[in-house]
Amino acid sequence: MCIIGKSISGNSLRSFSLLASVKIDCILESISKARFAAGSIVSFKCMEGFVLNTSARIECLRGGQWNPSPLSIQCIPVPINCQPPQPIENGFVEGADYSYGAMVIYSCVPGFQLSGLAMQTCEESGWSSSTPACLPTDCGLPPHIDFGDAMQLTTFLFGTIILYTCYSGYELLGNPVLACQEDGAWNGTAPTCVSIECTLLSPPENGFLHFTENTLGSTVQYTCKPGFTLVGSNTRLCLPSRQWSNTAPYCKAVTCNSPTQLMNGNIRGENYTYGSVVYYECNPGYQLNGPTERRCQENQKWGGSEPLCIPVSCSPPSVLENGQVTGEEYTFQRHTEYSCNEGFVLDGDRSRVCLANGSWSGIAPVCKAVTCPVPLPLPNGRTSGSDFGFKKEVHYHCNEGYSLQGVSMLTCQSDGTWDSEAPRCEPVICGPPEDISHGFLNGSGFTYGEFAQYVCFPGYELHGNPLRQCLSNGSWSGSLPSCLPCLCPTPQIQNGFVLGTDFSCGKITPLSSMREGGFCSFPKVCTLQISFSKVRNSLAEEEMGFWQ
Repeated sequence: MCIIGKSISGNSLRSFSLLASVKIDCILESISKARFAAGSIVSFKCMEGFVLNTSARIECLRGGQWNPSPLSIQCIPVPINCQPPQPIENGFVEGADYSYGAMVIYSCVPGFQLSGLAMQTCEESGWSSSTPACLPTDCGLPPHIDFGDAMQLTTFLFGTIILYTCYSGYELLGNPVLACQEDGAWNGTAPTCVSIECTLLSPPENGFLHFTENTLGSTVQYTCKPGFTLVGSNTRLCLPSRQWSNTAPYCKAVTCNSPTQLMNGNIRGENYTYGSVVYYECNPGYQLNGPTERRCQENQKWGGSEPLCIPVSCSPPSVLENGQVTGEEYTFQRHTEYSCNEGFVLDGDRSRVCLANGSWSGIAPVCKAVTCPVPLPLPNGRTSGSDFGFKKEVHYHCNEGYSLQGVSMLTCQSDGTWDSEAPRCEPVICGPPEDISHGFLNGSGFTYGEFAQYVCFPGYELHGNPLRQCLSNGSWSGSLPSCLPCLCPTPQIQNGFVLGTDFSCGKITPLSSMREGGFCSFPKVCTLQISFSKVRNSLAEEEMGFWQ
């Protein structure tokens, strides 16, 4: 019989599958209160360092006996030596005994840590575990910081350096760098991120400052009181340098632009700041259309609309009877022109101007019927016609012996003047009369009524009327006389005789006379005798030779 719970003494059996213990003088029948049926097989196994001396299995036969007998099974010691342990990188192995049961110890250089079992035992199958490895020391995730980040890495091994940065609007206080040490710890504490703040600002004079915070990226806004305008940027930004952007603006009193020059007027007022008033007034002849004053407003513009100076208006001029009034604008300094119909003349101002007081200059003219001046008396002539109005005529006539120089008729024109200059009566001119042979014309006037006298050269006597008069028809009266040689009649002497034979005028003819006591002789001269006779109410000269 086998009793469960017993063990083989010594080093013969360390462990087995079914039997807890076997007595040599017992028959194995059951293990752990279990009965083994015929054909059951029980396997044996020795402790480490021992091997079985025979088959490791026994079989339960039908007769209730084991084959082979458990008593024949023994565990005998076997000598075991392990291979030298493998060296490890960044580490070393301690221990020189590699026999069964001996131990070696692994360790790493600083900065590395062992991955695996540090102690290994030489066993029947070799070393008790696989060779460990020396891995870099892992410090783990670096400390977290608010409002910032560490450099993004997947491992944080010995020698790793991380850099901390802060979010926008924050700045780093402390060392921004941490290093992983050989002991697996970080070499310091993490820095902190604090918000960046700019200095608090003061509102501008005559203005306001609007803001909610003074951190990085925040803005402040400037406004001014009514009547002031902001000079500079109306916003400022907090910069990373803890300074505000731009320069601080200031509030300047609102100033309106100079008002537009008022045409035909002037503007009073030199102050153009907020609330100031300017006054408008027009020059004489113009009246203001719009406000008389304007005030500078907060928006730098003048209040109200810009006024205008419009010309003063005169009333339409009255209708001109028998005439026309031209001119369509009846405002200051505008002119109206007056003109009369044909046959009428303007009495009064031809032009009138609209004055500053709204009245017309001068007096309204009237159109009077045209009357031409009375013609002057015509010397040596006469005029006919007594009506000297428009289109009336006067006729001019000359006396006998005078001819009209100019037009014979004048017509009164619409402007009250005659259409031409008055004619004149000039004496009729006969022109020089014909010349005569052996004589000449005595006289230089050849106009009507004047006489021309013919004179013969010495030795010639005139035959015919020596005088001719200029007639009214422009011809000379009478006919042309002639100059014939002058002859004296044959002289007669008593008691004597004529000694010469040439009896022409101017010649001397000697005469002889017989007297008592002898002869006597004396000359006689044939001379020209001129006498006058009345011919047609004028004197006509007659010439004849006679002796002296």
